[in-house]
Amino acid sequence: MSVEFLVLKNNIHNLKFKIKNMKQTSRIKLLSVLFLVTGLGAALVIWKDVGFGGKDGALIKVSVDSSSINKITLLYNNKTTVLTKDLIQWEVNGKYKARPNLIQLMIVGLSKAEVKRSVAEENKKKVIEFLKQKGIRVKAEGANWSKNFLIYTNENDANSSYYLEEGSSEPYIVYVPGFSGDMANLFKMDELDWRSKALFISTPVSLQKIKVSYPAYKTSNVEILWNANKTFNVVGVNKVDSVKVITYLSQFEQVNVDNYIYIDKETIMASLRKNAPQAIVEVADLDPAGNHKLSIYSDSKEPKGIYAIVEPENELVTMKPETLFRILVRKEFFEKK
Repeated sequence: MSVEFLVLKNNIHNLKFKIKNMKQTSRIKLLSVLFLVTGLGAALVIWKDVGFGGKDGALIKVSVDSSSINKITLLYNNKTTVLTKDLIQWEVNGKYKARPNLIQLMIVGLSKAEVKRSVAEENKKKVIEFLKQKGIRVKAEGANWSKNFLIYTNENDANSSYYLEEGSSEPYIVYVPGFSGDMANLFKMDELDWRSKALFISTPVSLQKIKVSYPAYKTSNVEILWNANKTFNVVGVNKVDSVKVITYLSQFEQVNVDNYIYIDKETIMASLRKNAPQAIVEVADLDPAGNHKLSIYSDSKEPKGIYAIVEPENELVTMKPETLFRILVRKEFFEKK
């Protein structure tokens, strides 16, 4: 399979891939879907001052003010992940942008979780020892407060977690009303799980230029320029279909990488660069941080997808063919019929 096949034949949807996902990633995706489907109502109260509270009146405050959370530290399997918030976004370990949907799910969970019941007296000692040995250590912080607790999956109930606040000898079983799934799975995620997979940060407002080049099919190259009169010009197209241009530009907000490749990264990149890329996508943005070059190469076997190199970050990624289909178009696509 080649990018030329994707571009010139436009039958990318006939390709079928069996993606082999890691068990943790599957749980996270399932949890995300369940949370997003049922969590619209909860999202409306995300900024309210809510803690853990049971119907019996017991109250375990995890976040005295969820709207002011600016740092969450997770310690699990001897790995520490620090999520920090600046004015507009969250970061992972000060290195990567965090996945906003998962951050939102976590804050909703912290804001809405309640005590389902106390741990039975005869099981308290065992549960406390279990949490201290295997539990995820969570520290949530705001401007003038911090909360520490241990949390872990309740293997007897897929929709609840064991919970122990720091300094307490009273473990609880907690859950998030209205949601399916175990919120502890979010806390188990490490740096790479939290890393955002959004490839471009550009919007139709901030974009200045997009160039799509096909080294072997140069007549199909596309170049879209932002004009001073606040319109876009497609180079070489006399009669431009503005609706198609707007639709195409909006796709760049939805382009995600499938996987970041870390193992043997330099070796694979050196091998890929021995040949010309099958397609190159260049984006110029008002914000220099939005300037990117995506060089698209050949299929990858594990994980399945298509190899691409992202610059200037010098990242090796794999991408799904259906994702590339959104942005790999021919110049003729923009002709007004």
